[in-house]
Amino acid sequence: MKKHYNIGNKSNWKCGRSYKNTNKKCKKCEGEFTTSISEIERGGGKFCSLSCATSYNNSIESPRQKVRCKQCGNKFNVVVSTDAV
Repeated sequence: MKKHYNIGNKSNWKCGRSYKNTNKKCKKCEGEFTTSISEIERGGGKFCSLSCATSYNNSIESPRQKVRCKQCGNKFNVVVSTDAV
């Protein structure tokens, strides 16, 4: 098993790979945390924890649309997708 080596404060070596890290501010609690640059490039690295991410995402109002059921005729709300598939 290979050891985890810290080299400076910008990169880590683990299993022969280099990981470049940076400090970010959490979108929910505004606390500072460390994340990898590749995570940010993939669209992540916005929250310091799963708890902050869940809390933030639950506080956002999603656009909803009222729809009528084709089978029973009752009306209900559905979340409108903002992503083009």
